[in-house]
Amino acid sequence: MALEAKVSQKLSYEELAFPNYINTHTALSLPAKVRGEDKIIEVPFSDIPKACVLGGINFLNIGYTRGGKSQMMMDILRGYFNGDTETCPNGRGNLLYGRNEFTADAYFMDINQEEIGEGQGLLSKARVQNEKRIRALCTTLDELNLCISQKQVEYFMIGEGRHQGISLGEEEYHLLMSACNLDRINGDFAGTSEINKALLNRFGVTLDHDFFAPTEADRNKFEMAKQTGKLKLAPLRDLSPQILEAYREISQRTRSFNPLFAAYSRFISSGLEYCEKDADKRKKKIWPSNCASCDFPNKDLCSLVKHSPTGTIEAVKRFATSMAYLIELKHGSEVVVDPFDLMLESYKFTTYHGALNSLLTISDFSGEDQEQMNKAVFELRKAVAPIKHYLEESILLAERESAVSTNFCRIRKPDGSEVVFPENGSVHARLKETNEGLAKIAKNKKISYETFNPFENLAQSTGLSINWLPSFLEFVRDYYQAQKSEEIK
Repeated sequence: MALEAKVSQKLSYEELAFPNYINTHTALSLPAKVRGEDKIIEVPFSDIPKACVLGGINFLNIGYTRGGKSQMMMDILRGYFNGDTETCPNGRGNLLYGRNEFTADAYFMDINQEEIGEGQGLLSKARVQNEKRIRALCTTLDELNLCISQKQVEYFMIGEGRHQGISLGEEEYHLLMSACNLDRINGDFAGTSEINKALLNRFGVTLDHDFFAPTEADRNKFEMAKQTGKLKLAPLRDLSPQILEAYREISQRTRSFNPLFAAYSRFISSGLEYCEKDADKRKKKIWPSNCASCDFPNKDLCSLVKHSPTGTIEAVKRFATSMAYLIELKHGSEVVVDPFDLMLESYKFTTYHGALNSLLTISDFSGEDQEQMNKAVFELRKAVAPIKHYLEESILLAERESAVSTNFCRIRKPDGSEVVFPENGSVHARLKETNEGLAKIAKNKKISYETFNPFENLAQSTGLSINWLPSFLEFVRDYYQAQKSEEIK
């Protein structure tokens, strides 16, 4: 059940190299097995946008001016999609700038002059699609915050890959990548606007170029390229056929049900909904204003971030699958990354718009929302780690034995060794049926026997709810039973 992806033989990791943009700052650290060996795979920041491109995930670049945001997007536009549709032969991308006078309709629709004039009928019939722009696989939107928030609605549908019912791109693939200059504390960018929250929700991934700044070695390499004249506009190149093939494979994998990843995702949807102070133990509209007066001793996690909606969970899954695909491109197909680590590391890039406790962002993190998100991931990992093994065993029990249980049995032998197994499973059944096994063990004073629920009181001790688990296990059981029935047919 490890999160893997079938890798296309027509695309190599080397082909995705950026001609100009350099940033090797470690963005993800993932424990993995490479040909059976335990290793830590460190993913550089520059690989995050590559995974977004392959997965067709809209991404937003934020940070101070001259941080490399536009340079990276231009490397993608020209080096992956053959440049802009208007200025480059056979370009597969649209290049836009945040301007108040922009209208999506004027951009994607043209007027057929032959249909205009006396006796020609309604003007609406003269409107025709601009096929080059409609069929472009990506749209680059730079300087987004130079467009006032009210006019940013013009970009909503582009973020959803359509215009007035017309699908943009091809084969359901359309990528929106954007950049804006944000000084979130000092506020010294005159004439800039806030980003509309609805538009922010169209971006599945956020890249904070300030937090993940290039290393000193990166800066040296960039300076050398500039001094030797190698820093030039990215050469035109069309990787769109290979990217579309990768997108198809990633989409197929994303649609596949992985019970472990689905369970870990529930922590960031249902689990983070917990609020000790609320009468229903749920985060509601008043959150996080009541966190400051809350005396719950284990609020380190629940006060940092709220639960994520379904759309965000899907973005996390697609991004994680895309990242697994990219890792295999780089390290080979024998790489297996644990879905728990991959989910957590993906979560910190995809979820924090509107989800973080904004009061703590200023008071405890000096405006560094990415730092706050990293802290939330740290606390989430700490809360789940003690029960991770039991969770996986319960899921395996539901999948392979069609049994549901959140209780476990522990037998401790005189030599100090112990055996732990799920209640209601095959091991439990054999012990019950063999020579009154469990009854004799329970009476043996030299052997310790107990039944326990490792998930009990998780919310009270960590601020993370697991009330969703019993029904989730029933779903896993029913899903695999249905799969087996289909196989029999």
